[in-house]
Amino acid sequence: MREDRFKYFSVKILHSELLLEFVLLEDFVRFLQTHRISTIFKLLNETNEVSHFAVSYKGGLMRQDSEGFENIEDYLVSRRENFPTSESFYISKKLGYKNYQEYKIALESGIENIEDFILMKSKGFIEGYAEWNKNKSFEPVFANPFELLRFALENNFENYTELKSGFEKGFKNGGIFRIATAKGFSNFADYAEAEKFGVQSFNELNKIRSNNIRDINDYHNYLDLELIKTEDTTHDQRVLQIILSKLPDGRKVSINKLIEYYTKELENYIYPDTGEMPKWFTLGFDGKESIVKFLTFNNAVKKYGHYDNDGEYFETKVIQSRTVIIDGSNVAFNSISKKEAKAKIENVILVVNELKKRGFTAITVIADASLRYRIEDKDRLQELKKLVNFIEAPAENQADIFILQLVKKNIVC
Repeated sequence: MREDRFKYFSVKILHSELLLEFVLLEDFVRFLQTHRISTIFKLLNETNEVSHFAVSYKGGLMRQDSEGFENIEDYLVSRRENFPTSESFYISKKLGYKNYQEYKIALESGIENIEDFILMKSKGFIEGYAEWNKNKSFEPVFANPFELLRFALENNFENYTELKSGFEKGFKNGGIFRIATAKGFSNFADYAEAEKFGVQSFNELNKIRSNNIRDINDYHNYLDLELIKTEDTTHDQRVLQIILSKLPDGRKVSINKLIEYYTKELENYIYPDTGEMPKWFTLGFDGKESIVKFLTFNNAVKKYGHYDNDGEYFETKVIQSRTVIIDGSNVAFNSISKKEAKAKIENVILVVNELKKRGFTAITVIADASLRYRIEDKDRLQELKKLVNFIEAPAENQADIFILQLVKKNIVC
């Protein structure tokens, strides 16, 4: 802030028998300070602008060109803040810059208003600019900090620190960088690999790597079998459970037929290019006898039916004794008309009523948390809740994923 040290008097013409003129404004100011002179004349030109500063000293007159400054205090501030000329000082002052360095950066960057400069400074791009250009691994190189700021904003980075960190980890987009970081990813390579598998966190990617899962189809097969994991069953035993769950209602299936189904189902897990089973796939069966033992004594099998050792067949339970789970979001959006875009509870009620006609009584509907905001016939939601056990998936879970989690934990089945 400027401190007024001098008293000024404006004059048009100065006459003196002794007139001394300083060469430099700096010397004039030093003279004032040395002799503790505080009264100064401002010599005005025809347009009332200050052309010279002058003081009376021992009968003589000391004069100095103003060099464009309106007063000595402005000159002192200008010198302290390293402004090369009075013109740059007053332009900078008018625009709101605090010192010549800021004004110079704004000028070189082509910034037209102080708000852009404040944004650039507050986001760390002035300090970060030199660092960015020195780092040979960062591209592109920029001509000034404002170009760097615009580049960052265009690519959704919020500040220089985030931009630097994102680029060091291989991310070219700030939005993706923030999402990936929140999910535990430390670099873009891991995030891209996870995207390939359709997984949502670094922990899931670690699971893929530790189990030597090689592609997305392999991962889906792994997940399907993990969801029905019970009593430390091996993967081939879970494959047999899947077969049992798909058998017709109330049927007797011979052990040989079951083994045939099982052998064929195993082919879905074999890599077509190598003919090998996945490294993660664990085996518990070593022949017909071990399969019969599993069907006879494993508790997880009992919910599908029972094995008759004498008749050597597996008899499935009546399907009505099982719980029916409906993905309410999918059914709500399902319509005969392909042009229909809005979700309707009516669609779910129709399915529920049809199931009840066929003898199903234990029906659970699970829907996305957002469904209630998207349905067209909101008034019918209470009607549905009276007909079935209605569960809303947590906000962070999709209904289909939540259904699988509940089935895995035997919560609704």
